[in-house]
Amino acid sequence: MRKVGVCAIAAALLIAMGGISEAQAAVISVNGNKVSCNTVEELKDKLQQMNGCDNIWELLSKLNCGNLPGVELPEGNKPGMPEVNIPNLPVVPELPEETPEVKPEVQDQAYAYGLRITELVNEHRAAAGLKPVKYSAKLSAAAQVRAVEIEKSFSHTRPDGRYFSTVFAEHGITYRYSGENIAWGQKSPEEVVTAWMNSAGHRANILNKNFTELGVGYRQNEKGVNYFTQLFIY
Repeated sequence: MRKVGVCAIAAALLIAMGGISEAQAAVISVNGNKVSCNTVEELKDKLQQMNGCDNIWELLSKLNCGNLPGVELPEGNKPGMPEVNIPNLPVVPELPEETPEVKPEVQDQAYAYGLRITELVNEHRAAAGLKPVKYSAKLSAAAQVRAVEIEKSFSHTRPDGRYFSTVFAEHGITYRYSGENIAWGQKSPEEVVTAWMNSAGHRANILNKNFTELGVGYRQNEKGVNYFTQLFIY
């Protein structure tokens, strides 16, 4: 692969010089080094007689261009010396005969919890004679950010001091009014929804007749502690 790649580069440069007359000196550039010989035809003939080359300087040596005007071989790169400053050609890996079977993705627990919490919220809304809220993937992405943030600052204020609603703009969400419920430590969707319903402020969000969309965030930290968030909008 090494010999073919270097020689192919030289051949391509020679072919590109077909318009030079035999009366002119043929000049090629190899890695920034200008190399001249008597005629293009001489270069072509000598190239055809070659059986391959180990490096650029060996190529020049076999072309007998080393003593012609315009050729300057650095002291450390005389014919027969190792090639320098010429990167190895990339090795293209062989493709496997068969594409490995892609295993089905494991359902994300945050997504599963989000659907279940939405279901439980809508059960409470139905019991109160209210219309259901729609689960929103975009809202849930924002709620997931908040689920991470409330571990650092368990508050409706974000760790950097901004109010929770600034997360909406970061996810391209427009709204007229919003609400947020947060919790930590509960073991399941059922337990956290029960805790929210037993709190007047959280219950007010769940049973707000104006809300139409819900996003849910869930995260479990390295200690096994669960964090839950709800984002409501209309």
